[in-house]
Amino acid sequence: MRVAIFRELPHDFPGGVSNLLTVMLDYLERNGHEARVFIADDGLAGQTQGPFVGFPTMTTNRWARSSFCLPVPQAARMRRELEAFRPDVVHFLHPIILGAVGSYFARRQKVARVASFHTLYHDYVAHHGVRFLRRILRWWVWMVFKDCHMTLAPSVSVADLLHEWGLKRVFVWPRGVDVERFNPRRRNEEWRSSVRGAGGDGRPLVLYVGRLAREKNMETLVALATLLERVHWVIVGDGPERGSLSEAFRGASHTFTGYLSGDELATAYASSDIFFMPSVTEGCPNAVMEAFASGLPVVGAGAYGTGDLIEESSAGLTFHPDDPAEASRKIDEFLNDPALAASFGARGRAFAESRSWDSLMAQLLKHYDKARALNGLSPSAP
Repeated sequence: MRVAIFRELPHDFPGGVSNLLTVMLDYLERNGHEARVFIADDGLAGQTQGPFVGFPTMTTNRWARSSFCLPVPQAARMRRELEAFRPDVVHFLHPIILGAVGSYFARRQKVARVASFHTLYHDYVAHHGVRFLRRILRWWVWMVFKDCHMTLAPSVSVADLLHEWGLKRVFVWPRGVDVERFNPRRRNEEWRSSVRGAGGDGRPLVLYVGRLAREKNMETLVALATLLERVHWVIVGDGPERGSLSEAFRGASHTFTGYLSGDELATAYASSDIFFMPSVTEGCPNAVMEAFASGLPVVGAGAYGTGDLIEESSAGLTFHPDDPAEASRKIDEFLNDPALAASFGARGRAFAESRSWDSLMAQLLKHYDKARALNGLSPSAP
């Protein structure tokens, strides 16, 4: 099978979709399928390297408090590359601009089209001073996704949301995790001591992993810096809010590690005590799955993907996204009862072990086959 994949951001942009793309390419190659990735990446712009066909980007901050990286589709080149590759199916990883143009050409070429929903971008804009775009972006998502033969949602609540928006043929396709890499066996006491520093006093480590940006509900994290004084915060990641967070955490016991990946990231998970996820814009957060696999109890915002994972796994506690005091109380529940924390961590590990990437990639190929069978029908047909 020849699979064309469209990605709106560079492959090295840290986040769950980049991780997913790596898993997809590896699985497709191991199982005898050919992939071509149409990707917005200035480092590859105008080039074809390996499976990647690169397109340039532009950055704008004229009408927002934050800058945005937007793909430049180069329609004529995209059409030629797609025609030359002759895909059996095109998979759009949350199509917005690059994917919207790609969907037009794939439809003209009568190719099966699958779109997967990953992030609640329509909620992002409220955090960046462009709230007026929320309805427009929601409408645009509906316009682009409805043009595909099927939509893959990462969780039940996101699937319900997409049904409410009027999309049909929505299927839940959850996310997996590498349970060998993310494993409680990686717990490292030396790492715990080093992250606390020379004056460390044995405080429990509460971990956050993710982009440091407004859309990740950083306000709740900032509030907890003063509400929870008996913990040491380990904040893994980077982003535009790094400076303001450093200032907010000045009086709190904390460590900013910057961006970590691979074994370093796995060690950070396994060597912490509790994982905290405040974001409400996640379709199915990889970070929560990695925390489960590492044996950590999770305290997360009770919204969309995070709330779904916690409910399905019974491996964490949720709080109202706008209530830092409730989040503090939920973290305290685990701090005050180590046996409870351990039991939730064990449940999370068992849940992660049931979500192998290979089984979920096999599911994806079945979705591709279904989309190919539907090809020839109108994508809006029931």
